[in-house]
Amino acid sequence: MKNATLIVDGIHCKSCEMLIEGSLKDVGVEKVFFGKNNMVKVFFEENKVKLNKIKEAIRNEGYKVN
Repeated sequence: MKNATLIVDGIHCKSCEMLIEGSLKDVGVEKVFFGKNNMVKVFFEENKVKLNKIKEAIRNEGYKVN
């Protein structure tokens, strides 16, 4: 399992986290952890989903991601 740490601008509350997590799970991310300073750590199988698809899912919800 691969992991990546992303910085996502615009996360303000638990609802934001739930929205992002749902979208990430829909594209195949297995685990999502939210940390301080808008840090989002994702765990995924690279043969199922690529990092650019993960970032795209976050952007599609209206957030900026590094």
